Amino acid sequence: TTLSLPQSSGSAMAWGTVGDPRVFMGGPIRRARIASQEKVGLFKSRDDLLPQYKFPAEASFPPKGAFTVHVFEGDTRVTALPLEKEGLVFGSATDIPDQVLDKHKTVKHQHVAIFYSKGKIYLDPIDGRTVVTSLRTHTFMHESATDKRNVPTGAPQGKLKVVFSGTDSRKALNRDKCVFQLGDSSRMYWVEGPHPAAKGEEEQPKRRRDERTERDRDRDRERDRERREKSRSRSRERRRR
Repeated sequence: TTLSLPQSSGSAMAWGTVGDPRVFMGGPIRRARIASQEKVGLFKSRDDLLPQYKFPAEASFPPKGAFTVHVFEGDTRVTALPLEKEGLVFGSATDIPDQVLDKHKTVKHQHVAIFYSKGKIYLDPIDGRTVVTSLRTHTFMHESATDKRNVPTGAPQGKLKVVFSGTDSRKALNRDKCVFQLGDSSRMYWVEGPHPAAKGEEEQPKRRRDERTERDRDRDRERDRERREKSRSRSRERRRR
């Protein structure tokens, strides 16, 4: 089976409707058609020369319910895919089982993969251009969050987007950079979950803790000063007596 784009229809929750998560499960393409296309050389692109992607040995199953891939067309969420195995592969191939399908002309046969390993989600470029952007710049996505703690606060940190090609090495997503697009496709994927904080987010909480610590020290110093003043006052009164 191949994960395919939802097609709306009149009946609610029927096969191919936006409300049904099965809309991303397409049927197998006809082998006879593939054979005829191979004969005329239609399968001779670089896509077909690349071996089928396999998740690395360090990939593992994430905690149940921890990560969800929200799929958006423009500012509309069309479906959500819970990450229930080690990862997902995204691309335009219709003959690869369980691949998330994007048929845009700039999307490669197997374009990019995501996988879970040791508490992080890694984006692994396979072929073609993948753009990772800041979740802070897509405020319309925040309403779809299953857990508001997964939404970063404050201004975007660092670059607003990072571009990967098929020759780049894998990169861990973080709470800020966790939205990506394939080629020039308008479809966006938000990988929601307990990602590690971005560098700017790590510094800000530390700064707040330092500020609280300094305030506590000032308060303690003031209390000590007041106690010392009271103690001196009592000593003077005793001497007068």
